[in-house]
Amino acid sequence: MKKTLRELLKEYLEKNVVNRELFENVKGIVSSVMNTNPGYRDILIGIFGNSSSAINELTNEVFIRLKKKKNILINKTGDNLEGYLYMIVKNYIIDILRKTRVNDSLNDENGSNVEKIEYIRAEEHHFKPEWEIVAETFVEELKKLKAENLCYYLYKVMYSEEILFEEKSRDAKYKIVQRTKESLRELVVENGLNDKELTLAIRIYMSEICEKIRNISRKKN
Repeated sequence: MKKTLRELLKEYLEKNVVNRELFENVKGIVSSVMNTNPGYRDILIGIFGNSSSAINELTNEVFIRLKKKKNILINKTGDNLEGYLYMIVKNYIIDILRKTRVNDSLNDENGSNVEKIEYIRAEEHHFKPEWEIVAETFVEELKKLKAENLCYYLYKVMYSEEILFEEKSRDAKYKIVQRTKESLRELVVENGLNDKELTLAIRIYMSEICEKIRNISRKKN
């Protein structure tokens, strides 16, 4: 009887046995993520020499990472195990992009690109594929911040519009802005975003989260 992905993975994690079927499954996920877009693939080929080498090297490293997540994977419930493996692969490749892309703002330990948020709406950008991937991942980090505070801050600095906290004092709103700005700065520094990645992440976040909050606030008022 053919073993399930869960059974194959458990066998590897507990007995260190890499079944050929499991290897090809993980390799297929790596190939799928790597070929998400041409820019993504080209960067990895530039690092590893060619497509085949990139896929093989990435696959081998993913198996090492799977070992580090042994307890999580063995106890993982639900049917979307392949989706979880996909995220492990995607996050690993994003780590590579962060460490290898050439951009001066990677060395910006002060997070000064946070200061540029107010100019986002006035600029037109042509985004590289790898920036989009990093930005989409960073949106998940932004969601860890309090949505009302972040959306208030973004609309305040970008549009001079106060979409929330009408009942709060001027001093209270000032503190929200300063605390949110500092929290955002820390996230940007921690994740090593350049200004284009931050711009795109902010646009995605505002579209997904802030517009809804703004519309709800308008209806209440």
